[in-house]
Amino acid sequence: MAEWLKTAQIPDDPELEVDLCGPQYGYSNKSQIQLERKEDMKSRGLASPDLGDTLAMSFHVTLNAKVRQQKEWFEELSRYRYKNDRSEHSWMA
Repeated sequence: MAEWLKTAQIPDDPELEVDLCGPQYGYSNKSQIQLERKEDMKSRGLASPDLGDTLAMSFHVTLNAKVRQQKEWFEELSRYRYKNDRSEHSWMA
């Protein structure tokens, strides 16, 4: 998403602007960025960031597709690698 944002043309939509700029953030115990909870946003008078969520989820789908592709490649490699291996240490024995 960070790379896409460098060249993206985001429409001038006031609702999308509030959704993307409204949430505050902090850091978790593992030093990971942690977005503000929706309940906390509501207590500050902000609505749920539906358009911002939709934009973020569109990148999640791409990530899942890449993970699925890597898993399929690994399974294909495993079938090829162990096809003729009938030793006692083979996972297919």
